[in-house]
Amino acid sequence: MPRTYSACLARVSGSKPPTTFLDELVDWALRAPDELFLPNAVMDVYSAVVRQLGPYGIGAHRKAVMLEVLRCLAGLETMWDWNHGVDGGKPQAKTSHNEEAGAFQRSRPIRWATART
Repeated sequence: MPRTYSACLARVSGSKPPTTFLDELVDWALRAPDELFLPNAVMDVYSAVVRQLGPYGIGAHRKAVMLEVLRCLAGLETMWDWNHGVDGGKPQAKTSHNEEAGAFQRSRPIRWATART
């Protein structure tokens, strides 16, 4: 049965996400280990968006927050293209704080955790 989206179809950077993109994002979230979404004591994506999307519970709300962050990143940085990669034409020097995250450029711990599923 096809999924129905409403708020997830909101425009990001002038365009709406394709439903195929949203389906793949939701499919990933359903397979992802719950440990990826647990609270922790470090500054992370949840810390960065708590004013907009918090306060967080445990479980489905934290997962939904992560999906919304990934949806917005994908629209802003990749125009919904899974294979886009980092923008090589940025004028400023790349540092750990200003380089794009991209929706699907993951850190080593996340790659390790999702490889187990």
